[in-house]
Amino acid sequence: MIAKCARCQYVFTTERYGRQFCPSCGAELMLPAPPGTPEPSIPVASPGAPPPPAAAPAEPGPSAPQLPPPGAAGTGPTAGEGARCAAHPDRFAAGVCGRCGAFACSECLQVGPDGLPQCLACRERVGLVEPTPWEERDKRGLLAAYFETVKRSFTEPTKLFERMPVQHAKGALSYFWITTALGGFAGQLWSALLSPLMHSGPKLPAEHPLAPFLNSSSSPLLSLAMGVAIAALAPLLLYFNAGLFHLGLLLFKSGKNGFNATLRAVAYSSGPGLLQIVPLCGGAIGGLWTLVLVVIALSKTQRTSVGAAIGAVLVPIALLSCCACGVLAIAMALGMTAAAAALNSP
Repeated sequence: MIAKCARCQYVFTTERYGRQFCPSCGAELMLPAPPGTPEPSIPVASPGAPPPPAAAPAEPGPSAPQLPPPGAAGTGPTAGEGARCAAHPDRFAAGVCGRCGAFACSECLQVGPDGLPQCLACRERVGLVEPTPWEERDKRGLLAAYFETVKRSFTEPTKLFERMPVQHAKGALSYFWITTALGGFAGQLWSALLSPLMHSGPKLPAEHPLAPFLNSSSSPLLSLAMGVAIAALAPLLLYFNAGLFHLGLLLFKSGKNGFNATLRAVAYSSGPGLLQIVPLCGGAIGGLWTLVLVVIALSKTQRTSVGAAIGAVLVPIALLSCCACGVLAIAMALGMTAAAAALNSP
């Protein structure tokens, strides 16, 4: 079971429910029992048995405030000394919602399929957490699960990313791998087919420094090799993009649900990459659409604002673009200088 501290927001794993102590800050919290868990049995004393010994009086000293039973009004510390339920301000909080981070009492909290507690507001707003269709491919079938996930990312992205589990990367890598491989092969196929037509016009003189780059068309073998390379490097590409966007989230004080949530957001936003099967404009449209889906996915899986998600996506891309342009400009300047020197040499 995954628990989250209401005081310091630290996420940790525990094998039991009930009264817990945060391993980071030591705060006390209560974890609700999963649905269907039997109540603990209370031993009944047999007739004629001696009464249990009285408990020794506790020594004076500071102690943590006790939580009231479910449904009881708060009678302990006043407001400001103990966390209160967001839906029932008269009750003390028993834990924190794993999706929105709000305090909730034991009556409001329910454990979802991903092991995280959910408050009443989240259940009413988006329903319980449910896996993506791709993660249910054993029940739905491989092709049906894949295309249903792609369809939902196109038509219902908000619902898909709101209900998606965020703590485990199960299925995300394989979905991204298949989508990237299909889109990459389609894009390279069109590149090989259209390259001769694009280079059928006037050509630069052979002595021009850029003639080797602008006059030649890509060969089918080179395009095939590029498609294979894209498919082979898809896992590295996923982790690189997820790491880049997660750093952007940290810059904007977001990313509270961890790296796995960012990884899943990036992976399940890759559906528009299939638009590379459309020649000429499919790659550009798919790339822009993917960025839009990444923004939506990050805002939902990390429970942050759309503005922070946009900044987390655009700032790293802008920095990388500036670095790439600088390196390209230096390389072109060095290449043209070397070519000019070779032409001027006797």
